[in-house]
Amino acid sequence: VRQLSVAELLVQVIFPDIEAMQYDNEQVQELMIYVLKQYHLFIGQDKDFPQVLKSLPFLPRNDMLLTADRFYDPDSELLQELFFGEDNFPSGPYAEPSIVAILGEIGLRGVNDVEPEDLHEAANCVADFVSGSQHSLDDVTTKSDAILRYMGKHTAILQADCQGTPLWENMQDVCWVRRLVNKPNFYPKSLPWLDGD
Repeated sequence: VRQLSVAELLVQVIFPDIEAMQYDNEQVQELMIYVLKQYHLFIGQDKDFPQVLKSLPFLPRNDMLLTADRFYDPDSELLQELFFGEDNFPSGPYAEPSIVAILGEIGLRGVNDVEPEDLHEAANCVADFVSGSQHSLDDVTTKSDAILRYMGKHTAILQADCQGTPLWENMQDVCWVRRLVNKPNFYPKSLPWLDGD
């Protein structure tokens, strides 16, 4: 009988049990923090280990466990501003810098990987934040500006499919753009500026 390495035991026995929801979320978290801390050791035992982790749902969001590629890299300031107030980043012990670095290797999304649906959801959050009172005006403004900045740098996303229609169409009925209080320098001098007062 061949003795399994720890990596093989994880891949062949433990990870399938996680996918079959044999453990509660706290047990999964305790195990996966250990696995991620020993990640490079396990790669030495099994070269396919990173691929297996990429397809393993273990990161918590609400009551579900999702794969790493459903979350964004918290090290990006733009993504932090864009998804402020949303559950799009690894949390708890998974947010430690050393763990985030490993999660980045197995699939965290970066600035160039933003999904149109996530951008649409960010815009909806701005509208919700404005109607609620849980977030400051500065936070809402920062989020709104981040969406605008992102779309300015990644214009192709506006044509991307979002729930069956182009993103720009879905964004038209969402109140997410902030009103400018001060006239921008590039504003045409021949046009009147309405300050909204």
